[in-house]
Amino acid sequence: MCRMDPNSSYRLAARVGAYVKFNDDDGREYCEACNIPKVLDRDSTNWNDLLLDISAEIKLGSKHKLRVTYWDNMSRSYEEINSDQKLLHAIDMYWESRRLSVQVCVLRKDESDVVHDVGRLESMPCLLQGSTDIMCC
Repeated sequence: MCRMDPNSSYRLAARVGAYVKFNDDDGREYCEACNIPKVLDRDSTNWNDLLLDISAEIKLGSKHKLRVTYWDNMSRSYEEINSDQKLLHAIDMYWESRRLSVQVCVLRKDESDVVHDVGRLESMPCLLQGSTDIMCC
């Protein structure tokens, strides 16, 4: 078992908004919002692996995709993370606190970039400081 370097570790607080899961048999299932806390190593963080990890945690269906955003202090707006470079930029922005909060929206693969998540208000960053007891579906 490898130990994580304390000089390069950080906390990721992912808030997954509520959404409707469309099953392969055309059934629908309501999934509540949930928190996914992680401790990661900045030096080995990989965007694709992180997406796969979040997808597995919430049991993402084949008809869905994820949209991950964070609050950019410089532009004062939510920015999408969609590459290793953007993920590292977000981590660096919050490096002093060693905690990156992200909002995860689950979308249908056939939807445009317009966000239609059910739990929009539940994804607000002020709630990321709260308890992480809520379980994903």
